[in-house]
Amino acid sequence: MLVLLLVLCDTYHVAPGGNDANDGRSPQAAWKTVAKVNAAAFQPGDQVLFARGGEWRESLKASSGGAPGKPILYAAYGTGAKPKFWGSRLLRNADFKPAGAKFALEVVDRVAAVLVDHEFLPPGAWSWENGTLTVDRDPRARGVWTACVRVDPVHSNGKNHLVFRDLVADESADARDGYGFRVMGSDGVRLESCEAYRAGRHHFGVINSTNFTGEKLHCSLAMPACPGGATFYVSFSDASRKGDTHRWIDCSAERFENPGQRNYQVFYDHGEGLGPIFIRNLVSKGGKFSVGSSAQAPVTVEGGLLEDNSLEIFGDHCRVSGLTIKGDGAVDQFGSDSLFENMLLVLKPKNGGPTGYGAGFVFREAAKRNTVRFCTVLLDGEHSVQFVARGSQSKVYGNILRSRKPLDAGDLALALHNFETGDPLLGADHAPMKGSPLIGAAKVDASMRPETDLAGKKRPAVPSIGALEPGK
Repeated sequence: MLVLLLVLCDTYHVAPGGNDANDGRSPQAAWKTVAKVNAAAFQPGDQVLFARGGEWRESLKASSGGAPGKPILYAAYGTGAKPKFWGSRLLRNADFKPAGAKFALEVVDRVAAVLVDHEFLPPGAWSWENGTLTVDRDPRARGVWTACVRVDPVHSNGKNHLVFRDLVADESADARDGYGFRVMGSDGVRLESCEAYRAGRHHFGVINSTNFTGEKLHCSLAMPACPGGATFYVSFSDASRKGDTHRWIDCSAERFENPGQRNYQVFYDHGEGLGPIFIRNLVSKGGKFSVGSSAQAPVTVEGGLLEDNSLEIFGDHCRVSGLTIKGDGAVDQFGSDSLFENMLLVLKPKNGGPTGYGAGFVFREAAKRNTVRFCTVLLDGEHSVQFVARGSQSKVYGNILRSRKPLDAGDLALALHNFETGDPLLGADHAPMKGSPLIGAAKVDASMRPETDLAGKKRPAVPSIGALEPGK
């Protein structure tokens, strides 16, 4: 006899106007606090929904794990803004007292940053010691004053098979730590359509976790003058782990508060425990994109946009396809055996650009056996592709390479069908127009050409030179 076991999943609601004495099973009987959620035990497939427009100055820490195919969901209900979890506490303006030329307030919790109207006060404008916050201006007149006292507003807490969707973390800045979202010690966690603002070391951090996916995430407003730098997205697994996989899809970042500083990055991965990392359509407006710091973690980058900074690669066997880099940017390759294809670089380096060489692609001394194929490099500078040392054994073919100086083929393993002089007849979208000498000019074997171009259009048997095939 076949017995079917039906497991019912519960849905719980949380709202600022709720009551923790309720059962939480409807919007009308919603719980009130995050503390109530953190103390509850949930079953695989349960949902915990926070009211849109609601705000909590508490950290959400998963109390239970789901199961494969039946994650526990933390998400939103109702209409309006996404639920927000603050890492800061509100400071009452009237509670500040004159302290000589400054103003002081008792704050028992350690203060890691101070903001006025959600803008960071600069270092030196405030201090916290022995439970007293001191500021160099009079807060009593006006402004919303907040102090960052809590990190990790949203935390997986070592639990598995979770989904966090449509949630916001804000003002968790802390130079020592200060994550917005932390996924740590977990398996099978997804972050979907979440946002993080004004965090410290990392806005989204995935630590010692595997089978992670972050999709349609956005972050902004880095902590200024963060010692050691800040990274909006980070993947890390230590030597106690092996082969942890991470996927970052359609994520974006902007407002890096220390523009031009090397250690403010949109993404960084490190640690011997990492396995393959996949990054698709990452958009960065100003932050350095650093990948492959561990040779154990080959990285695949597909699509995306990088403005005014470089893609730097430290590991081997990386694949970059379809990435666009604009402005004061470059590709800075330290590793070997990597592939760069269908990339569009429209660059105007300033004072040597982020690499110091003022080139589009820079291959460092130890970079060997790399391939650059079917890319378009339009550079207001000297070298579209520059090899710092001889003996790279690299291949450069099927590219548009427009710069002030030609490619130094030197001892390259292959340099073929690169368009460097004359008018390529490109349209505003950088695709070849009718009559362009690029069309059907890359006579290479099928194994040497990408299946599609930058726009996803199928490459013909004899493809065009550059990142794009002609349009309709």
